[in-house]
Amino acid sequence: MAASEESELIANESALEAFCKAPAEQRQLTAELKGVLAETACTGVIRYKWHLIKPLLVQLMQQQLHDFEAAEHVDVGPARPLPDDDSVEALCERFSAMLDDFAGPPWTLQRLCELLLEPRKQYQRLHKLALALEKLLLVTGEQETTQDPGPAPRMSQLTRVNEAPVSAAGNSGAAAAVGQKRQRQDEAEAGGLVAAALTVKQPPDAAQQQQQQQQRQQQAVDDAAEGATHAAGKQAAAAAAGAAAAAAAGPAAMDVDGEADASGSPSKEGKDTAADSEQPSAADAVPGDAEAAAAAGANTAAKDAAAPVAGSSDAAAPEAGSDAKAADS
Repeated sequence: MAASEESELIANESALEAFCKAPAEQRQLTAELKGVLAETACTGVIRYKWHLIKPLLVQLMQQQLHDFEAAEHVDVGPARPLPDDDSVEALCERFSAMLDDFAGPPWTLQRLCELLLEPRKQYQRLHKLALALEKLLLVTGEQETTQDPGPAPRMSQLTRVNEAPVSAAGNSGAAAAVGQKRQRQDEAEAGGLVAAALTVKQPPDAAQQQQQQQQRQQQAVDDAAEGATHAAGKQAAAAAAGAAAAAAAGPAAMDVDGEADASGSPSKEGKDTAADSEQPSAADAVPGDAEAAAAAGANTAAKDAAAPVAGSSDAAAPEAGSDAKAADS
């Protein structure tokens, strides 16, 4: 029972060393040896050192390339030329030399194991397989052997090699849904490109409309503030002009016809001129001084009415003096 369970496991390190020491023409790839590559293909685990894995890859690569060449001989029509017009033997030697250039496992080792174990799941022609292998061997990155890989797996656990994920290939309904989604995305992108080419203006969305409304409101607030500042400036300038005119009119009233007559009292004309000078003109008056202008006009009218009365009393005084002289004589 223990022997049967041990035979289900992949090859161990001693089996790999025996394979590497055997002559090239006597090497045989058993299922257990292929299981080492299958573990890397399925899990990405690199259980053994690179110098033990590389001979397995070379042997399997040569076997698959020759099998593809033999299968193409029975096909109808000429075969496609190989890269650089190489023969299969030259191709095997070139790929083996590329593997020898790696000091450790190449970065594409997992995909390389998948392709060598099950190449016909993706390729049916020799030239396509050769191009795929060359692409995988042109990398320069390397990786380390897996530390603590755990117990060796059984062969029955390594059945799914080089297969697409179930979510993408196993479920036809999911695949159809993905196809429909991609079609809708393509149609949307195509519509956007056509609209851009025709310079068609698309209607703005709600966020753009809200942003435009906020900009208009802010512009209205700024215009109102600017208008208020301008009106206040004009009012302040008008008040300053009125104050300056009033200050200039005060001293001028003392100089216009303000001389006294021979008796030492100011004349009527001087009084009238002084009174008139005290009244600000309509041009100098500001809108806010309307009441003051009316009061000044009333004072001027009262003075003009009182002036003849004062003149008549002054004329009556000489007549009274002449009557007194006649009585004395």
